[in-house]
Amino acid sequence: MLRQRGSAPSRGRGPSLARGLASCAVTALVTVVAVVAPGAGVASGLGACGHVGGRELFAADVAPLLERQCLGAPCHGVAPGAEARGEVVNWSQFHVRTTSDGRIADMDAAYSVAKARINTVERAELSTLLRKPLAQGAGGLLHKGGVSFARRDDPDYQRILAWIAAESEGGEGGSHLSPNERRFASDVLPALATRQCMNGPCHGSVAPFTAFEPPMELDGALVFSTEAVRKNYHAARMHLFLAGDPALSRLVRKALPLDRGGILHRGGNGIFFAPSGPDPGSDPTVRAIVGWAGAEREEARDPRASRPPRCGARARPRGSRAGLRARRVHSGDGPLGARAASARRHAAEPHRGGPPRGARGRARPCR
Repeated sequence: MLRQRGSAPSRGRGPSLARGLASCAVTALVTVVAVVAPGAGVASGLGACGHVGGRELFAADVAPLLERQCLGAPCHGVAPGAEARGEVVNWSQFHVRTTSDGRIADMDAAYSVAKARINTVERAELSTLLRKPLAQGAGGLLHKGGVSFARRDDPDYQRILAWIAAESEGGEGGSHLSPNERRFASDVLPALATRQCMNGPCHGSVAPFTAFEPPMELDGALVFSTEAVRKNYHAARMHLFLAGDPALSRLVRKALPLDRGGILHRGGNGIFFAPSGPDPGSDPTVRAIVGWAGAEREEARDPRASRPPRCGARARPRGSRAGLRARRVHSGDGPLGARAASARRHAAEPHRGGPPRGARGRARPCR
């Protein structure tokens, strides 16, 4: 639960405001009046000055909100001596050192930690710092600390949003997607979002298994951040069948009717896909999933993408059936048990009509 730390909104903002207002000449007096006026927000004062940097805006507008709502000892604040008393702190997560009275101990460190959780590349609203405390009904994410902002028009939410807009870089949204990740994002992910797969009771963020990160509705469209695309990609890829026919993937069969090759699904069978005939593959979403799975299978079979062969293994021609079986077994892409043993036996058999050109490989040196 979030613990409130006082209600005075202007506590300790004097030095930060002074630094922010020092760069304003004509608007200085107007800004001071706006800040000290009853009920006026600090964002409106600093917003009048176009020279205030992100660091000053964070110290004036965002840091007091974090102190009041987020940095309690049970949540994201680390009190003095906490680690010495045996508390284990995962500093890769959102944690900030505080003083004994709940204030931020190191403003520069807190600024750096907060910046790592903002998105300045795509949309500011996709920032984890904003979505975590936002109600899920308004596009937020599951948060153990509860809801701080019920709606996106909350004044405190808007203060953080204004600070992110003033920043030129952050820690989210800058990574590039692979070709298969982009294919998943364009062909498969929209169907998972619109066909109720990401509902909370099903495969939403609270699901005990195969939990997807839901999108955020912005300007009438469902939008995923780069981090959400990659997280959902890995969650969905676990249910692809890459050792054979991609149409046998669990991601497809879970939503098919039982009499059409489906497997039992607690969320229901036959309610997600709408094939135009008896063939389930006629549904566009099924075709999209099978096409993506086929691309993943080809990448998994590519010798350049597979892991190196074991030390001492004989080099085999790339196009031979025996070499393909050997690569599938060694790469972990083939089935296990008796079928894997059979593949190894076939791989050891000599090629009919003698070895093809280049088949007499030498034992790979141990490195």
